[in-house]
Amino acid sequence: MSAKETLQIILITYNREVHLKNTLRQLLAETSPVRNYELLVLDNHSTDGTEALVRETMQTHVNLRYQKNNYNLGISGNIAKAMEIASNAYDNRATTHRVEKLTNDGSGCPDPTKQPLKLIQNRQR
Repeated sequence: MSAKETLQIILITYNREVHLKNTLRQLLAETSPVRNYELLVLDNHSTDGTEALVRETMQTHVNLRYQKNNYNLGISGNIAKAMEIASNAYDNRATTHRVEKLTNDGSGCPDPTKQPLKLIQNRQR
């Protein structure tokens, strides 16, 4: 299986519309090495414009999906849910998987394409 078939990028977010906009712009840019990979935004019940932003972006990017929690699970709960989603997806694909946390807050990863790209390169070895 290729990295594209086995790598799913899940962005967890809560009321981070401005930062998420920048992250999505970078991940979905023409020059992004992960622009065509499956990308899920897991929203922890945001009350800002996060949902509208993602739904608007989905109009031009068919690989982008959006899932909003029914209530705020807290950061740990949202991370656990992302891990569960990733595990289920990869178990269904019958392959090994690795989950990395990618933040969209501007503090943990200035270039959000670097972390997924490193995973892709490691899988191809």
